[in-house]
Amino acid sequence: MSTTDTTRSLADISILYVEDDLLTLRSIGRMMGRRVREVRLAANGLEALEAFADHPADIVVTDIEMPGLGGLGLIEKLRHEHDFRNPIVVLTAYKSDQYQSDLADLHLYKPINTQELFASIEALVPKIQCSHS
Repeated sequence: MSTTDTTRSLADISILYVEDDLLTLRSIGRMMGRRVREVRLAANGLEALEAFADHPADIVVTDIEMPGLGGLGLIEKLRHEHDFRNPIVVLTAYKSDQYQSDLADLHLYKPINTQELFASIEALVPKIQCSHS
């Protein structure tokens, strides 16, 4: 689907959601599952890379601070090793520059306001360059 397709909506996209807090992963993942075509869950950056290799997503939503491969490393690998050009949203409790990535499209701060999260994701749908579905 091209970025000029104005009929594309949340219901048409897939999201890879990465979060090491399993309760948050499951609850936000369930909410995402009700609004998007497909949501894949990963508990850290390494799991996310495996999930992405098996089935790339249209949008990646990731936490920053995670064991193993954190969000900043994941974003680097997606952008540079996998040439992922679609939107990446960072969810973090940290507001300092060391937890920011210029390679991300958007940073949202915890605690997550789910209305803001979904409005932000919906606003990024037109930036999806190609569907990986």
